[in-house]
Amino acid sequence: MGGAAYSIRTIQSAKKITVATGKDANGRMKTEEYTVNGPVCVMITTTATEIDQETASRFIFLTIDESAAMTGPSISGSGRRKRWPG
Repeated sequence: MGGAAYSIRTIQSAKKITVATGKDANGRMKTEEYTVNGPVCVMITTTATEIDQETASRFIFLTIDESAAMTGPSISGSGRRKRWPG
């Protein structure tokens, strides 16, 4: 999740986040503030085995069963799907 984690935690906790930008479209220094108001809903997918605990405390985790008992029937059944004409 990298640098986005702090922003996501902030908007979830404070219900808003303000970000300052440092340059205009021509590359000249110019500070502008943008505020995004919450609440927000965030969905993240990852293959990471470890999640930052400070971030993890703000999410509900849903996992899938990747055991052979579950994936075997799914994979073998995929070739027998009903095919639609066209």
